[in-house]
Amino acid sequence: FPVTICRKSYIDTYRINFYANQAELAQALSDGDLTLTTAATPETARLFESTYTVDKLPSSTVVGLFQLTNTQFFSPQTLAVLNGAIDKQTILDTIDFGYATLPEETRLSLEESRASLRTLGYTTRADGTLEKNGSPITFSIAVQNDPSTLAVARSFAESLRTLGITTLIKAFDPGTFQDVIQTTQYQFFFGSVKEESIPRAYSP
Repeated sequence: FPVTICRKSYIDTYRINFYANQAELAQALSDGDLTLTTAATPETARLFESTYTVDKLPSSTVVGLFQLTNTQFFSPQTLAVLNGAIDKQTILDTIDFGYATLPEETRLSLEESRASLRTLGYTTRADGTLEKNGSPITFSIAVQNDPSTLAVARSFAESLRTLGITTLIKAFDPGTFQDVIQTTQYQFFFGSVKEESIPRAYSP
């Protein structure tokens, strides 16, 4: 039968501390009370790069726009164009402060994006508004009301605005936001979600 052999640990004792929020964690790091933490957000980690070694860990978090699966506002072809038009580096720099890595993919210029949308039946009015079949393209996005998410949502909306798409950002406190997406009150929501926690009614 198999036998497990372990070396004696060089650590005699260790203590686990719990903190209610990132502010308390940051204070403990500042006071030198901690040797190691895996609970720091990128926003907290960037404050201690000069005093602590900061390493990136793999994550299953999806940051992006989520659309109701059963009523598609955009076709997959249109989403592919919008995906290529979004300034994702700015988004990641805002929400992850440079600790995230973008996948390799082609970024479309404004003119390339507009040309691709024209082939899909979209037209642009004289004032720059994107439309299809005479109707302007506009939609609302539900987001959680925290500074980083709102900043990212605004950056996302700005990328779409350059294409002539108007997006209305609706911010909710955390509890209400969960109710909003669980009851599918909005066609779209924007956020940072663990893959295993993505609501079944939505797809990224």
